[in-house]
Amino acid sequence: MAEVYDVVQAGQQGPAQLATTTLPHVIEPLCGADPRSPEFVTHYADQVAALTELLTSAQAE
Repeated sequence: MAEVYDVVQAGQQGPAQLATTTLPHVIEPLCGADPRSPEFVTHYADQVAALTELLTSAQAE
């Protein structure tokens, strides 16, 4: 989980992280926040990390 968080926080471009840079016009109205703000990036990184953890734990079962 930490690896995903580090990638998103560092601003490295992966498929999930690209949404904040390629679709800000979609994200802003849906979330009510600027997708480039540090608060949104932190929240988004937390959510991507949590989703990744759920998916990898489901595969392990």
